[in-house]
Amino acid sequence: MSTIVRPVIDAYSYPPEVIASLRPIPVDLWFRDLGASRLGRLVLRHALPEEYGEVGDVLEAAFTTGCWSTPEYIAGLHAIDARARTSNVWVVADDEGVLAAVLTPQPRYLDGPFTFNILGVGPRGRGLGLGRLLTDHAVNLARALGIDSIEIHSGPQMTAAHKVYVDYGFVRRIEQETVVVDGHQRLRSFSFRVPDPVADPPQIEHADPPAGDSPFPPPGDPVSITALRPAGAQDAGHFHAAAPRRPGPAELPDRRLRLVAPASSPRGWGAVLGARIAAPDWVTAEWSQEVSSPVLLDTEGLLVSDDWSWIARSLATASGSPIYPAALREEIDALEQVIDAELIGALEEVVFSTEQAVRDAVARLLFARLGLLDLRLADHRYLLGEELATADLTLFGVLLGWDLRYRAHLGWGAASLVEYPNLWTWARRLAAEVLSAEDRVAAGLEAGPDGSFAEPWGPALPVEGIDDIRVAWREPVE
Repeated sequence: MSTIVRPVIDAYSYPPEVIASLRPIPVDLWFRDLGASRLGRLVLRHALPEEYGEVGDVLEAAFTTGCWSTPEYIAGLHAIDARARTSNVWVVADDEGVLAAVLTPQPRYLDGPFTFNILGVGPRGRGLGLGRLLTDHAVNLARALGIDSIEIHSGPQMTAAHKVYVDYGFVRRIEQETVVVDGHQRLRSFSFRVPDPVADPPQIEHADPPAGDSPFPPPGDPVSITALRPAGAQDAGHFHAAAPRRPGPAELPDRRLRLVAPASSPRGWGAVLGARIAAPDWVTAEWSQEVSSPVLLDTEGLLVSDDWSWIARSLATASGSPIYPAALREEIDALEQVIDAELIGALEEVVFSTEQAVRDAVARLLFARLGLLDLRLADHRYLLGEELATADLTLFGVLLGWDLRYRAHLGWGAASLVEYPNLWTWARRLAAEVLSAEDRVAAGLEAGPDGSFAEPWGPALPVEGIDDIRVAWREPVE
């Protein structure tokens, strides 16, 4: 911590370059006397340029005391001089130095939604409510400029900050969480509707920002997510060994059939559950790790179909099952393709690709698609309305193993299924409807006869706020 001799300042004694960066923010927001505290008199003000190094030190302490940050992120915390070219650097300070800081975009460089960045409270300033105070200051800045919304991003490990934002009134925007940064972290996204922005905001003289990268990450695009898939990305192929020998809808014989599928693959579950629902008297389904993808056999062991994506739909068509109704088949087929390419295929890429750029780009696609599916279920019981369809079973096969198997291999900060409230509710309800006791053991939700859990992908990661994810899966859905 540096020992700077600080001049006694008020709103009118900033250096000219700081004053230029603040306009047209109302002067009453430039400097605020917070009064007495256990540390003495506190003020909220813009940092002086000679304090930028100290601000970086305080932010590093804030982001490494009680939480974890990557070396790349810590280096960025000390780049305050560079950030200050386009950002206002606000601090809470006492007579001894800086206690907390937050960065907001300079009004002249505003482009898009208002935001704030790297809000941090150093160890010496904790317990004074400074995180909420700086959040409130950022909201007041937006309000004074006539801006009605704020969008922010935050690292997955910043759980204390997330609580501050949610308690303040920010709303988690899971469908926008497509930003993947250093350490393969998926940033959390929050938005806030600013109450009563001024009706006649001050005129902002916009300017082009100085050359260099913006310190603010761009918001995720929840619509154009297919553009996120990198050119030339290869299918890792670890969930299915080869292209099916009999692709497409199956020609089904009029005799008993046997379906064999691996429980460790997301592709196995949609086929098995679909077969049980569509043709319970026609097909016997069993779990086996001796196959890499579901195979449908006749009584003589001859292959009927090894195209996992069409097994359930073929059986439902032949049996007249309502899980693949004629009126919705085109929509179901399209949704099945999306789940296969942008969830299962993307999951393969993220887990098994050796190219970090590919993993980061495909992870954005994966998380964005989960967010959109979560929105889809906000007003429907199932993906296509109020009736169960084969696409529900295909998606369920992915999500059943999300926390128990795959998430541990997706990198730091990968989202838990619990973070997608509509998907989580839908998946637990579907589990109660379609899983047998044998299925629960095969999925690793319940222990087998020897008391152990199936963990073909290794131990599951803990889920924030959940004591036991297996128990949580069994909790009743309201």
